[in-house]
Amino acid sequence: MYHFNVEKVLLQRALRKTRSESAFENFLSQLELIEELYVDIEQNISSPILVQQARKQAIISLVSALEVFFKDTLKNAYDSNVFEDSELLHNIHKHFYLNDIENIIKHKISVGELLASLFTVHSLRSINKVFS
Repeated sequence: MYHFNVEKVLLQRALRKTRSESAFENFLSQLELIEELYVDIEQNISSPILVQQARKQAIISLVSALEVFFKDTLKNAYDSNVFEDSELLHNIHKHFYLNDIENIIKHKISVGELLASLFTVHSLRSINKVFS
């Protein structure tokens, strides 16, 4: 059985409201911030250890921005019927607790939100499987 984390989905919904409707615009905005921070650190910090840590953090931030981009794209595409009768739904083998189903209905969680919450960005293969 899969335990659905409704609080996480509701948090993601609230965070989505603070961003642009366009997943691509959000990604570009984050990319610009990461680049600006990275350049500033490279130019103004003399400690090689701090610069190395900053580079690692920049990579982590970039991966997080990519994950948000893919999840928002998946949610928006499914909820706007771009994925009509998608194989994606047929390939999800999750069994939900009754309480989780009640929460999904109570909070009017869309299929796109549900899919985005199940989607993980662990590898390029997992991304390709969803978006191909």
